[in-house]
Amino acid sequence: MARRVLRLPPVRGEPSFILHPSSFILALLVAAALCGGCSLMLNTDLEGLACDSKDACLDGYFCDSAKTCRKVPACAADQVWAGDHCARSCTNVGCAAGYGCKDGECVAVVFPQSLGSPCRSSSDCRDAGAFCLLPYGGFTDGVCTKTCSGDADCDPAAHPIAPACRRFSAARGDAIALCVNEAFRRCSREDECGAWGLSCGLYATTPANAVLACRSRVAGGVAIGEEKDCAGSPGCVNGLCVPQESSNRCTMPCGVPADCDAAMPGSTCLAVALNPDASGGLPAVYPSLCVPRGASAGNTCTGQKDCHADAPDCVQFVEAGPRLCAARCLHDQDCSAREATCVTPWDTMRAHCKNP
Repeated sequence: MARRVLRLPPVRGEPSFILHPSSFILALLVAAALCGGCSLMLNTDLEGLACDSKDACLDGYFCDSAKTCRKVPACAADQVWAGDHCARSCTNVGCAAGYGCKDGECVAVVFPQSLGSPCRSSSDCRDAGAFCLLPYGGFTDGVCTKTCSGDADCDPAAHPIAPACRRFSAARGDAIALCVNEAFRRCSREDECGAWGLSCGLYATTPANAVLACRSRVAGGVAIGEEKDCAGSPGCVNGLCVPQESSNRCTMPCGVPADCDAAMPGSTCLAVALNPDASGGLPAVYPSLCVPRGASAGNTCTGQKDCHADAPDCVQFVEAGPRLCAARCLHDQDCSAREATCVTPWDTMRAHCKNP
């Protein structure tokens, strides 16, 4: 009987060759032996395979403690994958300055002098260009931060609770971008911080400006809008004490007059001179705050009792001229919200905003 053979088609430029069936089978067995791992390369399921030299696996897998690749499981709706386990998300968690969010809980930043850690002065912050973001009204720590233009400026890999570059509303001018952890929340109204037991306060930046962010409530502090003098210790629950007539009242940030209605009925939203003497190393700033009894800038007065928080001083700009309610200032831009200019009155050495 004639023996059958397999004739393979010639490759262009090469002679044809004949392979005996038994030789063909043998070649397949050799190829399989030499490529024992080829099936693994074709298998998309990496469960149980060894991690690579950097203890990493492909997307959708993680490297466990035994250096083995495991599938990333599906996390609950309120959780996210944290590298090797499901953890509560920090997306909706707000923490006080000096704290960060880990597994959905606020924890103290214990890595000293790093971005996000608590501070009392800028000398407590070691990162290049960092400074201490201090709250107005005191009675709580500030937080180490620095200005930024992107997340890379914050060097997240070098810090225990990674900071990111986030934008905050400023008391003067455009928003300011700062390196802070995810749980340090910006705000514009009091109700944006209440869910976490915090208050919307002001933090001093450099140069002379301030940003709005959630802060710790001052223990024993005077409540917002309470008819009680807030001068002295412990001050306001949110650190924002402003003059009103012959005393002082606790107020809160606002964007429009309606923001003031619930906690401070009868007040309106106006630019207020906060810390006009630049005391305590904090700059004088002019944020929008709820002002009891409305505006008084430019009103005639006989004394401070006639003036409100927006223009608390009663001054005489020109000799023999009327006495008017006015706010202190350092530059014309401090008076821009009132379309006024910063001048020194005849009867005092401190500059004030003078209406046209």
